[in-house]
Amino acid sequence: MDAVDGCGSSPIGISHSDSFGESNCFEGDVIVRTWTVMDDCGNASSQDQIINLVDDNAPFFTSVPEDVNLECGDELPGIFATAEDGCSSVTVSISDDYGDVNCTGMEVIYRTFTAEDGCGNFGYAIQTITRVDNEAPVATVEDFDIGCGEYDASAEYGSYEYSDNCMSDVTVSWEQVSVDPEDIGCFDVQREYTFTDGCGNASTVIQTVHVFDVDAPVMDEVPSEITVQCGEELPSLPGAVDACSTSEVTFVDADNGVSCSGAMNFIRTYTATDGCGNAVSASMAVNYMDSIDPTFTVPADIVVECDSNVNDLEATGDVMDAVDVCSAEITVAYEDEVSTTDGSCLADNRISRTWTVTDGCGNSVSGVQIISVVDSTAPVVTYEDNVILDAESGAVLDDFEGVEVYDACSDYTYMTTDVYIGSGITGYELQRVTVFTDACGNSTTIEQHITAIFASGCTYEDAVNYNSEALVDDGSCLYEGCTDMGSANYNPIASVEDGSCVIVGCMDPDGLDYDPTATYPGSCDYPDSCPGDINDDGFVNVADLLDFFQYYGDVCE
Repeated sequence: MDAVDGCGSSPIGISHSDSFGESNCFEGDVIVRTWTVMDDCGNASSQDQIINLVDDNAPFFTSVPEDVNLECGDELPGIFATAEDGCSSVTVSISDDYGDVNCTGMEVIYRTFTAEDGCGNFGYAIQTITRVDNEAPVATVEDFDIGCGEYDASAEYGSYEYSDNCMSDVTVSWEQVSVDPEDIGCFDVQREYTFTDGCGNASTVIQTVHVFDVDAPVMDEVPSEITVQCGEELPSLPGAVDACSTSEVTFVDADNGVSCSGAMNFIRTYTATDGCGNAVSASMAVNYMDSIDPTFTVPADIVVECDSNVNDLEATGDVMDAVDVCSAEITVAYEDEVSTTDGSCLADNRISRTWTVTDGCGNSVSGVQIISVVDSTAPVVTYEDNVILDAESGAVLDDFEGVEVYDACSDYTYMTTDVYIGSGITGYELQRVTVFTDACGNSTTIEQHITAIFASGCTYEDAVNYNSEALVDDGSCLYEGCTDMGSANYNPIASVEDGSCVIVGCMDPDGLDYDPTATYPGSCDYPDSCPGDINDDGFVNVADLLDFFQYYGDVCE
């Protein structure tokens, strides 16, 4: 400061005051400073000083958005940078520059923030925005149907669609993930399609290719009906071919009735099925026949006793080994032809038995067995060793007294020899030998001791138990009559009451001696003078007695 005064004295004081002039680039950038100098005498003088403030410093950023990675499709961020300046307000503007395209197919954005203050000073900041892709493409693949004759494992079938959130190219590739069966014409092939974007994100979709076969196999011709002999093998399975796969031929049998052979006729249905389940069928009726005779062994010739049961096959022999080539039930039958050989003691002593074995179809075979009938058995005699019998005087003794004879085969004859041991008035004894001989000369001898006792009993004809055949009276005679000793007609030899007894008594209830048991009228005691006058003639005489006796012996009821 170089203030001076004319009087030579120093200024009393120096002061200043500021005022702001017109702004150039920010408010208060021009200062008008008025300096005032005062001397001791109070004299003052003033002078303006112009002070121009300048701004050469750029604004500075207080915040700048960080670099960012954005998914494709995301909107650009709306965050701005902020800046300040020491002198004036700051205006921030944005400008984008594009760099190289990355894997997303989109460019990198370099976002420049420019801060400008009022004096034209500029500050700069840059944010890098990079597009990234973490999402795989979205895709669909169409399944596909194709005939087995047209399928090519290397060919691509069906269509596909895909989309991606970014703009890079998507590569499509596929590989087969199932194994092709070599002999089946109906199967599903699975192919895995892979969709990959430029950033390596990949998604997979499975496509199914249906390889189909709608045509049934072609089977060899099958006859509608065949006839086979029992034991004969059936035809082999028919062949079958298919355009797409191998075929399996199976069969099922249904019963069709039993044939005469005993085997079950049946209907066989063949079915040829390919790998896809397409099938064709044909049926064949199988009928069994039998034209072969059965075989058997004729039972050996045999000799049997005449009392044998020739129908008992356990005794005469049976067919045990009859067989037939088929399974039918075999019937065994026989017929007998009976004859008599010359000089035979038996009739019908030769049986020619013809055995016939027949199978279910009527085939038969026969053979003859000879059964010879003989009699070597003597008559069978059952008898009593000691015979005691009642005999009539002069009666002929029965030859078969106490004897029974049986011969199973023929008639027989017999001869009896009696040797008397003793006889008397009461009977006799003898020793009997009897020989029984059948038609074949077989004989049986028996011996009997026979005691004959003449019959005894009541020999009196007037007895009630008279036995006309009795030779000896045994004192057993019984007589009928009145056995009541009080009766008028009492019979002392009577032992059987015959109800003939006569009870004589007063039968008049008016009599003084009335007897209610009297059966023949007797005298009654009356209170009259002549009670003996029976005939009531006024006299008691013979006439009265005769009247009495004429009723004597009558049974009064």
